[in-house]
Amino acid sequence: MKTLLKSVLILPMVFVFAACSASAGTQSPDVVAETAVTAVVVETEVEPTKTSATLEPTSALQSSEELVSFQSDVMPFFMGYCANCHGIERVSRGLDLQTYESAMKGSQNGAMIIPGDALNSPLVKSILAGKMPKKGPKPSEAEVELLMRWINQGALNN
Repeated sequence: MKTLLKSVLILPMVFVFAACSASAGTQSPDVVAETAVTAVVVETEVEPTKTSATLEPTSALQSSEELVSFQSDVMPFFMGYCANCHGIERVSRGLDLQTYESAMKGSQNGAMIIPGDALNSPLVKSILAGKMPKKGPKPSEAEVELLMRWINQGALNN
């Protein structure tokens, strides 16, 4: 969706008038300067800015972004960053991220994913605070944004 941006440019134009002395044939010391101000309205079409992460909860119906797939996008994230401690080698704090069902079940502390609300999901809070993953490399900003988009789109099993 493009919006129209109107800008007003003020262009000063200076006119200097010199009066000539008829009797002496030289310029008069009285120089008159006038300033005229011209306003020009410029209309420009601009694309709305896009944020790197969705900061407000949205539903899949509200979002014009492509749906994030649990199987193709989120599961590889979980397997790469989370599953060693939360599923494959052990199930730390009762959180198993090997399947959609177990991820949505949560941990011994309750739900870790709140569909439609990434910023209030304990899983995202832990990642953003740098607490998770405890071992190994940290996910990139783009990977975290993808996870957040999936949650904001309703954390669908797709």
